[in-house]
Amino acid sequence: MTRKGSELLEFSYPYFEVGPMLVMKEKPEPNQVFSFMMPFTNEMWCTLAAMTMFNAFVIWLVESRTGHESVGAIFWFPLATLFYGGHSKIYVNFKHFTSLLSMFYMDYMNFFCNAGESPRSNLTYFVLAPWLVLILVVSSTYTQSFTSMITSSDTESSSCLDIEDLKKTNAIVGCDMEDSIMLQHLVEYIGFQRKNIKHIAQSSIDDYAKALSTGKIKAAFFWAPYSGLFLAKYCKGFRSWGPNHNLRGSSVIFPRDSPFAPYMSEAMVRLCGSGKFKRMKDDLLSFPECSSSTIDVTMKRGIGPGPFSGLFILSGTASAVAILITVIRPMRRRWERLVQGMLMGRGLWVWLTTLFSRDQRGNQLQVQLARISFTSQTQLTSS
Repeated sequence: MTRKGSELLEFSYPYFEVGPMLVMKEKPEPNQVFSFMMPFTNEMWCTLAAMTMFNAFVIWLVESRTGHESVGAIFWFPLATLFYGGHSKIYVNFKHFTSLLSMFYMDYMNFFCNAGESPRSNLTYFVLAPWLVLILVVSSTYTQSFTSMITSSDTESSSCLDIEDLKKTNAIVGCDMEDSIMLQHLVEYIGFQRKNIKHIAQSSIDDYAKALSTGKIKAAFFWAPYSGLFLAKYCKGFRSWGPNHNLRGSSVIFPRDSPFAPYMSEAMVRLCGSGKFKRMKDDLLSFPECSSSTIDVTMKRGIGPGPFSGLFILSGTASAVAILITVIRPMRRRWERLVQGMLMGRGLWVWLTTLFSRDQRGNQLQVQLARISFTSQTQLTSS
């Protein structure tokens, strides 16, 4: 129902209140107890815990082979770096990457100095070097993500998200731009900039839900009947405001001065007044299976192990190499001792053989010399 239309046509009593309805994604209230785990996914936490315990075991194994009497602090150092190294403010800036590594090295030295222990094996440093780089990146990412999550949730919960807020922040809103009346109303009457309006067909309700869930649009504008249909299907995860401006209504149209218009208006008044029309609308807008997939998409946010896979592989490879070296060293020493024993046994045999052969040759020489001396004496006597 419009002013220009009333000059040409006859309208019955409106059965629908028509106005622009604002539909936005409802911010779910997270569990505050475990909110610190939200920046990372469960897979990321499990991977980080497994890598931490693996590196701790490798460091303990390496240091125990060096005769270290107390390796308690060394065992817990990979786990302590998750928290102890974050006492300073960390920002990912590759121009100052060297200074950040120096800062972690100072934290590392302070930790061991306070504990009264320090690694004795170079393999420990070989394992800790990629691990410290991994913790540097993971801790800075966690700090930024968690801080952003807290500030954004506080901002959204403390501010009243209405049309004025959307206009001030130049938020992208969606509507059916083929509907010239809706577009004109948003631009001329409400004051949205045309560049901040994204076209989404009003008949495709699922496209609105997808755009709101993924963040392509901050809000959507429907006419009141369509917003009811949208909220009936997606009953969880969205809220509606309005109508803020009741410009028109939906009614039955008749030709100008039609005698049927008053009778239809009377029937509409009775139908709406008795509550039958509301029950009919509720029955039509009820869905047996209310879709709640959008709320699941918004809740399951977090950073997985994918972006850090290279660092995890590097740290795991260093630890695996350290284990191989630690295991091979005793085997190599045993092999060297075995070879040395074999060589020593062979050398003793050669020495005894040589000594015996020398004694035998000496005896033969003495016998020959005795024979020669006896022969010479016999010749002298006969002469």
